[in-house]
Amino acid sequence: MGKLKDRMRDDLRLRNYAPGTVDTYLSYAKRFVARFMKPPEEITRDESRAYLLRLLTEREFAVEGAAPPGDESRLVLYTPDSLRQILCADRFSFESARGR
Repeated sequence: MGKLKDRMRDDLRLRNYAPGTVDTYLSYAKRFVARFMKPPEEITRDESRAYLLRLLTEREFAVEGAAPPGDESRLVLYTPDSLRQILCADRFSFESARGR
């Protein structure tokens, strides 16, 4: 994620994002890219959408107190704010990977 990370950091700084927000976005983008195990520019909109929907599903199960289907060994709780940050970070990384 080297070039994408550098580009994202620069783009976020140019938009005057707070240093903590930059670090948070880069952290979420790293997880996003690692999930697919392929170059960021090869991640499709459908794959990105499915990833975000899965996070929502995991959150719903966490709120209900049950583990996500097929992954009973861990329980993930995303707050609405963290889900918004993940969405924004992933959207930003998706667009940065395509030079938009």
